[in-house]
Amino acid sequence: MLDTQLLIQARMQRLLRTALDYARVRAELLEVEFNAERERLGSMLYRALLLSLAVLTTLQLGAALLIALSWNTRWRLPVLLGLLLSAVVASLLAWQALRRLRRARPSRPLAAAFREFDRLLKPLDDELG
Repeated sequence: MLDTQLLIQARMQRLLRTALDYARVRAELLEVEFNAERERLGSMLYRALLLSLAVLTTLQLGAALLIALSWNTRWRLPVLLGLLLSAVVASLLAWQALRRLRRARPSRPLAAAFREFDRLLKPLDDELG
């Protein structure tokens, strides 16, 4: 009877140790995933900022060139109106894109962690039956 209790206690301790080891691995993997996602997001934001500044500068210089070329002509007001309407249309398109992005299904940054967790649990499931 005592041997059975010791055997059960040893198995429970081994099971607890294994569970804690798996939890530790999961926490480490979660930390790695979060750091990678944070770096990727920071890089994307930096590049988006640079792109938006380049596009806005190009648009402003293009508008200034069109205005300068048409300033002493009869096309001055139509050019200004065309530029204004183009800016309004571009703003509306950007607004719609932002709304679509906000409604989009979020990505799963921890998908690799979940796959690894499933891979580690599979032998336990097979062993238990």
